[in-house]
Amino acid sequence: MLLYRHVTLLVTMILGINGCAMYPNQEEQKVRISREDFSNSYRVAITSYQREADIDTLVMKTTIWTLLREGSVNEALSRITKLEKIDSTMQAAASEFLPSNAEILGRSEYGATSPIMGSDIVADDAMRIALAKGYDALLFVAVQPILTTGGTTGLESFTIQLQGLTQLHKVLPSGKIGGNTAILTTQDLVGCEQPSELSTAGQLRLAIDNCVNNLAIKLKQSFRSRIEN
Repeated sequence: MLLYRHVTLLVTMILGINGCAMYPNQEEQKVRISREDFSNSYRVAITSYQREADIDTLVMKTTIWTLLREGSVNEALSRITKLEKIDSTMQAAASEFLPSNAEILGRSEYGATSPIMGSDIVADDAMRIALAKGYDALLFVAVQPILTTGGTTGLESFTIQLQGLTQLHKVLPSGKIGGNTAILTTQDLVGCEQPSELSTAGQLRLAIDNCVNNLAIKLKQSFRSRIEN
């Protein structure tokens, strides 16, 4: 069930941006990367946003869930995590590895100052702003906390992970975003270290915040690997 939800979410995030437009496979991405005239004058808008947490239904049966209470968990996950670290890391990566003149596009400019719910798509709005500001490309990272458990008895704790979907899109005069504009796309998942005692919503929030650095490192590594290979 959990794998199905992850696949469904990825399909929604990749295909839902522009109907049923097919995204390029890795070989086609290499071709598209080679066609771009990357340089210090090639302007890339960098941004990241957070999606609502993906919570395995089995988590709700765990002891820790009962201790925190559902409302406290939801509250802890409703505040946007430290995405400025993702922004600065991917700005440095795009500047170095493309290369490009990478600038950060604020989340407030396209309405992503809180976690994005369900299948709502905000990349379309970010693309329109990138077009209006004269960027050549838009690079965004969609970040999502994932809570899972391997148990079913209610005595187990749960695992915390952070997932990042990175997409680099060419900005076209139409301002549209979809399979035909995608230059690169990667998906990364990192595990988060849990405190020895996880009994408050604040500790859950801290565990996720502390995990952002790990995700940022993984995103940069994946981006570099895809560009250089």
